[in-house]
Amino acid sequence: MDALGTIQFQVPTAYSWDYRPGKNNSGKDLFTLIVRPQVNEREWSRVEILVDATKGTARMAVAQPVDAKAIEVLRFEDPTAARVGPFALQTHNPGLFDEYKDITIELNPEIDDLITTK
Repeated sequence: MDALGTIQFQVPTAYSWDYRPGKNNSGKDLFTLIVRPQVNEREWSRVEILVDATKGTARMAVAQPVDAKAIEVLRFEDPTAARVGPFALQTHNPGLFDEYKDITIELNPEIDDLITTK
């Protein structure tokens, strides 16, 4: 099973993939691309991902430069995906430039909204 059998949000470009068992496809009706962010992948971005494992939803916002207001770029919704599972970071392809820092995970946030877009 590839990528732990879960969904992928490629940061900061908002590409996505559904790696769940029986899928391994684009998840065309489950992911909604709101806007493809115009980012320089060799510059730092700020990315927020809000997941509700009880509903099977996830949302992603991106800001570049990092101190800019973020914009929501991608949504995922599938009630059949509603389950607790792993969270992972990966280098996807050879030649990609991936660095991560200042990662914060908040369990059960009081605000069910993307806070970096405000």
